[in-house]
Amino acid sequence: MELFKNIKILDFFRFVVIGLLLFSNAVYQNTIHQLLYYEIVSAIFIITVVYVLIKTLTPGKFMRVRLSRKFLIWILLLFSFYTFHYFLAPQNKEISVYSMLSQCVIVLCIILWLCDLEYEGAFDVFVFSASIASVVISLYYVYYSIGDVLLLNMRLGGVTDNVLSNINYTSQIVLMISSLSLYKIFFEKKYNKLYVIIFFIQFLFILLSGTKRAIISLPIFYIVFILIKNRRSFFKYILPLTIGLGLFIYLLLNNELLYNIAGERLEGMFYALGIVQDNKFDIGDNSTNIRKELFNTAIGMIPETPIWGRGLGYFETHSGLNTHVQIFHSHNNYLELYLCYGLIGFLMYYSIFFRTTIRLFRKKKKSTMVYLFLAYFLVLYVIIEPSSVTFYTLPIYYLYLYFAYLYSWKRDSNMPNPDIPVQKNQNQV
Repeated sequence: MELFKNIKILDFFRFVVIGLLLFSNAVYQNTIHQLLYYEIVSAIFIITVVYVLIKTLTPGKFMRVRLSRKFLIWILLLFSFYTFHYFLAPQNKEISVYSMLSQCVIVLCIILWLCDLEYEGAFDVFVFSASIASVVISLYYVYYSIGDVLLLNMRLGGVTDNVLSNINYTSQIVLMISSLSLYKIFFEKKYNKLYVIIFFIQFLFILLSGTKRAIISLPIFYIVFILIKNRRSFFKYILPLTIGLGLFIYLLLNNELLYNIAGERLEGMFYALGIVQDNKFDIGDNSTNIRKELFNTAIGMIPETPIWGRGLGYFETHSGLNTHVQIFHSHNNYLELYLCYGLIGFLMYYSIFFRTTIRLFRKKKKSTMVYLFLAYFLVLYVIIEPSSVTFYTLPIYYLYLYFAYLYSWKRDSNMPNPDIPVQKNQNQV
């Protein structure tokens, strides 16, 4: 394949570093392989430091974009604040600071391996590396839990004896990467067939994971892309999309395997939100009911939270909910961030998210990549952040933000024409 013929030694190392970091974060973190996870991240960090030193001493511009430096400074300041704050809150249940810092290291390493490339080249390398990593992640989960899926009608990662990481977090990683693969399928002809195969695997993984937020989010990306791709005949696709979405929901609720894996969880969510009425979901361990209880408890803890917060792990330690179900956090990034780090930490984190979103909205020329990032922020703000905690657990969101942040500052005159494929040199994938 032309793709692999054009890969040089440095490109290969980039693929390995990015893929290995994303894979280990998805499958080894918070499992019996936690030590191996730390070893992988530490080893790649050392290699990255050596690489940066060599590149710095080599003639030429190592970091092409000044904005990359600004983003790296923001990441370092943010996690420095997290770490400093962590040691000032000894009253909370201990949460590993090393696990939290490993997220920062992953983001730094990946950006440092990409920042000497032009934007389009860095984006392509990241998408390809992440897509391959997502396939390996999917196959890894299938290997360990396909028996549970076929024999017990359980979701992937249902019974793993702590061998696999939390499937809800892993599915979010695959979800974000799948949106990038889907973007390649819709808007770039190069290697289109390869990304079709990759996306099919990603889609099956998300479906079998039974993760509600991922199953709901993926169609949003698909609908946005198909409407932008066919924006001149927008209304022609409304009916087919509606029928297709309805058919998808029908299969989830009526196919026995899909219902047991994902349909019942979605139906339970609809019940908890008051959309459907069914007494069989009037139970305390319905995940959406639990999240409603977590949300209400976290809301009640806001008045006692000072402007600098109560420290990492405050909700878990003081919510009083760990007596009947294992709770690690409030399952709401907005509330968890505010409770942990107060208004100061909340603004430090979301300032760059909100500023990037506003800059993308204000762009006069809306390229397809602008819509990609706006779809990302839509899913993030409306679905992901209200239902999970991401600020210290999932580096994929920081990496997605990095590319959105850089693109938001690109001048409209420098934007690639969305209808003309970008010409790349042989060092770019």
